[in-house]
Amino acid sequence: MKNKCFALDKKDSCRILTVEKCPGCSCGFFKTDVQLRQSRQAAYDFIARKSFSDQRWIAEKYYGGQMPWLKFGGSKL
Repeated sequence: MKNKCFALDKKDSCRILTVEKCPGCSCGFFKTDVQLRQSRQAAYDFIARKSFSDQRWIAEKYYGGQMPWLKFGGSKL
């Protein structure tokens, strides 16, 4: 299914929210795989525009010291 949410598991249960049944497109967190990639790329682009010290802080705090935005065309300060 083209518009399937990225968070659905093999049993069509949500891996993100604790709900009995996926509400589908009406869910505020619903994103297709394409939308997820676009959103992640926008976030990486935003981080890549930060100063190197800010990037390092973000990497340590949220990415285990890694800077994945550099692999996706981000800044290499």
